[in-house]
Amino acid sequence: MGKGRVGAFDGWVFSGPAPGVILASEIPMKAGIFAAAVAMLLCVALPGARQAPPAAPLAVQPSAQTPVFRAGTDYVRVDVVVTDKNDRPIADLAKADFTIEEHGRAQSIDDFEFVSVPVEHRTIDVAHAEPPPDVATNIPRSPKSRLFVLVIDDLHILEQDIIPVKRIMTEFFQALSPDDEVAVVFVSHSNDSQNFTSDPVVLMRTVDRVKDALGFGLDALGYANTTGIGSRHDQMMDIRSADLTLMNIIASLAGSGHARRAIVYVTTGSIVPTTPPPGDPTYTDFEDLQLIYERARRADVPIYTLDPRGQPTPENSVRGWGATSEGARGKIADNIVRQQNRLAENAVNTGGLAFNNQSNLLKAVDEIIGDNGSYYLLGYYPNPFSADGKFHDLRVKVNRPGAIVRARQGYVASNAAADATDLNASLEHAMSAGVNVSGIEMRASAAPVAAAAKGMSTLVTIEVSYPPRAADARRIDEELEMRLVALDEDAKIKATTARVFHFTGTAGDGPLTFTLEDTIDLPAQRLTLRVGVASRVLGKTGTIQLPIDVPKPSDKLQLGGIVIGLMSAGGQRAMQGGASKTLVPFQPTTMRVFRAGDTLRVYARAFWGSKGDVVSVTVGATGPTTVPPRTFDLTAARDKGGPAQATLDTAFALNALAPGQYQLDVGATLANGQTAKRVVPFEVR
Repeated sequence: MGKGRVGAFDGWVFSGPAPGVILASEIPMKAGIFAAAVAMLLCVALPGARQAPPAAPLAVQPSAQTPVFRAGTDYVRVDVVVTDKNDRPIADLAKADFTIEEHGRAQSIDDFEFVSVPVEHRTIDVAHAEPPPDVATNIPRSPKSRLFVLVIDDLHILEQDIIPVKRIMTEFFQALSPDDEVAVVFVSHSNDSQNFTSDPVVLMRTVDRVKDALGFGLDALGYANTTGIGSRHDQMMDIRSADLTLMNIIASLAGSGHARRAIVYVTTGSIVPTTPPPGDPTYTDFEDLQLIYERARRADVPIYTLDPRGQPTPENSVRGWGATSEGARGKIADNIVRQQNRLAENAVNTGGLAFNNQSNLLKAVDEIIGDNGSYYLLGYYPNPFSADGKFHDLRVKVNRPGAIVRARQGYVASNAAADATDLNASLEHAMSAGVNVSGIEMRASAAPVAAAAKGMSTLVTIEVSYPPRAADARRIDEELEMRLVALDEDAKIKATTARVFHFTGTAGDGPLTFTLEDTIDLPAQRLTLRVGVASRVLGKTGTIQLPIDVPKPSDKLQLGGIVIGLMSAGGQRAMQGGASKTLVPFQPTTMRVFRAGDTLRVYARAFWGSKGDVVSVTVGATGPTTVPPRTFDLTAARDKGGPAQATLDTAFALNALAPGQYQLDVGATLANGQTAKRVVPFEVR
């Protein structure tokens, strides 16, 4: 059993400035609760395809704009796009122009804001990438952060469209705001996909993968290659694969806390009919489409369709030999109409827009970004509110004549009275999504720090933040369920762990933060660590996708993960307790924004399989102020038959650093010339 304290008391569970006491006891998990089905990534890959690991969003501090928690209420945020008949944004509406009805009953609009995010035309320097953060969060980078999934339907795009598709992707990435997060999905080549990231350099690298993905798509005659071999079976298999991709992306985006999220679907569309044709009811994906439309509307995820052919003709819609006869040209023209009708239907039924017959594809991309960059944010507390965990219909109206309104059609209420079964199901559902779920604000870090039988023991630190509480709500009786799943690039589960923590006591009157820790043995490879936490009190869950590259300790010189603790003038600010005490001699922190007067404690281990008993390790920082590296000659310890390992444990003072962005540089060198390096970005304020 473990315990912790908060505020001015030592402990591994702590809160804001006012002291209090919270006890944490760990509750054993029952076997069989954790389903293997949580291995689903952002979308389901085709047989034999590989899935790229998610990229972490940049680490930030909790937003000060989080609505104040009120017992017995739920805050509903609605993003609303309002345009004129020409699809141009209407930007001069006032709060009084809007009405929100829930189940036909008018609601009081508590918050109102018009959000304008301009279309960027930024230059992306692929040659100079910033180091990725070592801490992930499910908190959007800003209240204006948007979430996009760019879907490249390589099952219905021809190889002759490689250049247009690359131009579309490049313009899309350049037009985004730095606060936006984007995933790129190739429908049948998930190994070329990229999960959510705000790093423009990482996104630009996906452009070069287009040439590897295209070449097998069905053309406007339904043919897959130059031999002319095609069948209705092939067409149905490919369109259902694309449909399944959209379904899973929508399911993932549904849990996002971003104010605006959308799918940009780059495809020529399929010639498979969208309604059952007479005499052949099996030749359609009608039922799949109805599910897509319903789920997209409920999840508030519009689909924007963009045909990369620009203005399609029989010549650019099939492989060259297919348009030689007048009869073939007529059939191709009819099929092009069918394709474009499908794209229009996809968009209209989900609240998006269809971009067909575009003479300027780059302008079309800018219009898609612009449509998602001019919207209204409305917030309200439902009256009456029912914490029943069910879907509640809502409707947004605008009193401007001729205005076209596109808004979400409802929300799922929290379930404050959720029992153990409901909470487990909710957490498992959240863990199955490849996007961060922000029902609970979280930050997480993972550091491989010790050699294990089949890889490395990895310390995972999670900080769960709660909004401020009323004066009469300082008594804490909370149960947090935590789960970890490590997934490889093929979406196979490589390791799992699950725990439940029970916290009781009295907290201060500031924001409350619980720190959870666990260890998990991971194989030496690149993985995605999916971190999930469910709160019994709030009836909500949160998840984080955390990429981790686990080194092989018996290989050439390697550095394990860098663990950072926070010290005060009198020594360590908070004593460790829980899982970290078995791996590191202090309590880690997920904070990466510090004050100039802070002192960090830096811990890392070096591993190597070659000869030599001494490794030189340097620690420095680069940024507005450069800290020359300090060198430590560390003597190795060797277990019988295991690799050599040496431990760095040092203080690193920030008092000489000017405010700004920095990176902590830790390097290691052996006498034989082998080197290793780890970089941790941080900020001084």
